[in-house]
Amino acid sequence: MGRQIHPRGFRLGISTAWDSQWYGLQRKQRQGQDWNHEMEKLRELIRVLLHNENCLIGRIHMEFQPLLFQIHVSILSSNNNDEKFNQVSKKIIRVLKRSNQLRYGTKIHIQFHQASWDEMDALLIGEWIVLELEKGTPFRPIKKTIQEWFQDKEAKKEIEGIRVQIKGRIQGAEIANKEWFCLGKVSLQTITNPVDYAETRAYTLSGVLGVKIWLV
Repeated sequence: MGRQIHPRGFRLGISTAWDSQWYGLQRKQRQGQDWNHEMEKLRELIRVLLHNENCLIGRIHMEFQPLLFQIHVSILSSNNNDEKFNQVSKKIIRVLKRSNQLRYGTKIHIQFHQASWDEMDALLIGEWIVLELEKGTPFRPIKKTIQEWFQDKEAKKEIEGIRVQIKGRIQGAEIANKEWFCLGKVSLQTITNPVDYAETRAYTLSGVLGVKIWLV
């Protein structure tokens, strides 16, 4: 059996932080609610709503204050359209209030942060790769674009390495295979070295392709 471990979970509390931050209530006030599960459902719902708007989404940071009934959501996006974001924010708040996932009277504050090509994280890179794969772009042009981006980032000494892995029936192959490449230094053994890791899926006509990105 393999001994793989999630890169972010392996470094939580040491070199990486949680995507959701909140202070829980006392046991007699929880009423059997699991706030970790609630936050994950909210994050998935936000991604579904924004995916319908053709918007690439990176990390979603959520800060929940149960005592004040407030949720602060910070979304990293690749687009810059304030009018569209305002419409999407109102739609997200309306859908969340209709659902049974929040208490009555909970206030929701949503902020969008535009990420340029130089500020992309692992999840945004994965979403971009998924978009290109679903368009039918071959693997080599995707690899060349990421190589050019990495050389520019490496020259600025902002990142040390990146690893990309795509697995499945790539370009309609009869047998599923794995394509991957590594640029720079990607050290997964050092806990103090932060690693930005993301997993995404591309739904193509030939099947589902799994995409994994390690960004150091």
